[in-house]
Amino acid sequence: MIADANFPDRRSATANAYHAGTALLEQSQTLVRYDAMLKSSQEKAATLQAQLDAGTGDVEQLAALLRGHQDSIGSLTEMRAEAQLQVDRATASLSRMFSFTGQAIATSEDGSSQVVGFTISHGTQGKIMEVSADGDITMFDKSGKAYTREGFAAAKPDGVIPGIHNDVVREADAARPLPERFAQALGRVGAGPSGESQVAIQRTIAVDISDLQKIDIRF
Repeated sequence: MIADANFPDRRSATANAYHAGTALLEQSQTLVRYDAMLKSSQEKAATLQAQLDAGTGDVEQLAALLRGHQDSIGSLTEMRAEAQLQVDRATASLSRMFSFTGQAIATSEDGSSQVVGFTISHGTQGKIMEVSADGDITMFDKSGKAYTREGFAAAKPDGVIPGIHNDVVREADAARPLPERFAQALGRVGAGPSGESQVAIQRTIAVDISDLQKIDIRF
């Protein structure tokens, strides 16, 4: 059995767990999407082929539609293979550093795949993170207390974790009305005391740069 990675502190372990865990989640979701698209194209191609074989409908139109789906199947097969490779790599990276339980992806009897969730723990740092089948992320502090990502970013039980902080900020920005986001992104221009234009609103991320130092991201 391979021992978990030796991190200098829980903050570094949490940063790496979140980085590796979200990478696996994103790659798994991509693979599931390609699986669904590939299955749909295969079913449509089979239906079109059956119609052609039966001699029903406009043969030229059916043949053109079939060629389109066959091309799509070829492209999706390649994309799915690449997505599977990325999932395998993300799983291997995660497993080298942490105790990884659960399955990122499961395949049902009909051949469709889905994200089923997983848990990330560390031999000395304990349980760190859970990912549900819906893609929801739960973080844990050293005592085992559970947090949403937003709650974890606010409470900072392990200090500032850049990946969590940045994702929470991005998602909060994306949830705001578009005019408000434009106003904050571009800034409101007003006349300063000297008559020069000044930006009245500036977007800042409230993290002291010293909080971001000395985190050893392993992949």
